[in-house]
Amino acid sequence: MEGTDVSVYKDTNKDHDHTYYGNGCEVNWNVGSTTACSSRIDRTNDNEDLVIGTYYASQAATSGSSGTNITTQFELFKDTFCPIGWQLPYGGTGGDYYDKSKSIRFLLSTYSYEPSDTRYGTKVRSYPFSFIRSGNYRWNTGMLFSQARDGDYWSINNKDAYAAYQFDVGGAQYFVDRTVGKEYGQAVRCVYKISVLTCGIK
Repeated sequence: MEGTDVSVYKDTNKDHDHTYYGNGCEVNWNVGSTTACSSRIDRTNDNEDLVIGTYYASQAATSGSSGTNITTQFELFKDTFCPIGWQLPYGGTGGDYYDKSKSIRFLLSTYSYEPSDTRYGTKVRSYPFSFIRSGNYRWNTGMLFSQARDGDYWSINNKDAYAAYQFDVGGAQYFVDRTVGKEYGQAVRCVYKISVLTCGIK
């Protein structure tokens, strides 16, 4: 895959279902590369080498349910390709679910991490989260960005017809409520369905 011209995959249609599986590039978010680089490996803060995985457009990550006909802010995508019982985590800052179980905020607060706090960027790249800076592929420009510099992960929440919420893992900090265009190719991390047992009189 090294040296491949990735600009041939360019597609600006947000309704199309795309995935990019191949090498990333260690170039900054505002530079980009039209040529695949030499590695698919990034390192956690615990010095564990992990494969960067696959870059998914929003339509691919949500099994085709994130199309541009969705316009209501904080609307949830109907489905994801995560295994049964798993899903993309909730994101964004609104609705009655954004800080509940299966949300990025809930997962981070479980370990007393604060949103957008510069002290915790390296922590989310450590066990038990072990996020990596996987980079991304932008279908609208046909360019690779930011492997080993930035990790962008889709949530299950739509912002509007053109953008969705993401979890952004940088060097020294992270952001839980940023948005990005649906045509961007980003990584995913599925979260497991948390069951709440209730007791009652039958």
